[in-house]
Amino acid sequence: FQERLKRGQDIYTDEFLYPIMQAYDSVAMNIDLEVGGRDQMFNMMMGRKLMRNILKREKFVMTTKLLEDKEGVKIGKTEGNAIALDDEPADLFGKVMAFPDELITQCFESLTSIPRDQISDKNPLQDKKRLAFEIVKDLNNEEKAKEAKELWENTFQKKEIPSEMTELKADEGESLMDIIVKSKTLESKSEYRRLIKEGAVTNLETGEKVSDPDFVPRVRQSFKIGKKTFIKITN
Repeated sequence: FQERLKRGQDIYTDEFLYPIMQAYDSVAMNIDLEVGGRDQMFNMMMGRKLMRNILKREKFVMTTKLLEDKEGVKIGKTEGNAIALDDEPADLFGKVMAFPDELITQCFESLTSIPRDQISDKNPLQDKKRLAFEIVKDLNNEEKAKEAKELWENTFQKKEIPSEMTELKADEGESLMDIIVKSKTLESKSEYRRLIKEGAVTNLETGEKVSDPDFVPRVRQSFKIGKKTFIKITN
C-alpha cells in the first residue's frame, strides 16, 4: 500500500475489507491454525490479531510455497491455469504435463509424498509424467492414472508434437476462432468452422477435439489446427 501511495495509485475500500472479513472467519470458527499460501500472510496475520483482541487466545499461521514459474507467474485461477481436484483424470494428467519444467521438483515436494532423492532431475519429460501419474493416482486411483498416462502418450508423444509453437496473444473472453483468424493463422472463420466439423482442432492439454466454434481458450493452452499447425495462447 505504501508503494502504491508513493506512486499516486488508488487503494480501494474492498482491499481493506477483504483481510478483515477473512480475519473474522478465524474468530467465527475459533480456530487453532490457519494454513495458506505465502501470499496470504497479511490476511492470515490479521486473523491472528483479531483472535487476540476478541477471543484473547492465539491462532497459529502456517504458510506454504506457491507454485510459480521462473517469471513468478502462479499456478492458479488468476492466470487461467488452475487445476481442480475433481478434474477428469485425462484433463488432470494433461494439465500437469503443461507445467513449466522448472516447477517439477517443487511440485513433487508440495503435491506428492515421493522422497527428494527419488527425483532424477535428468529427464524432465519422464519426471513430469511420473508427477502427473502420482497426482492422478492420489486423487482417483492407480487404474485411472494408468489410463490417463496411456492416453497422453498415445495423443502426444507418438504424434511428435513440437516443443516450440507459434504464440498467439488473446484478449480476455476472446474465442479461439477470433484469435486464429485475427492472427492470419487461418484465412477465414468459415475455414475454422470446417476444421471444427472435421474434428481437426485439438486441445493439446487434454487431447480432446474442440467441437464448439465459440470455444474460449485459457492462457497457456495449446492447440493443433489442421495437420501441421501448432499454437499456444498467451496474454
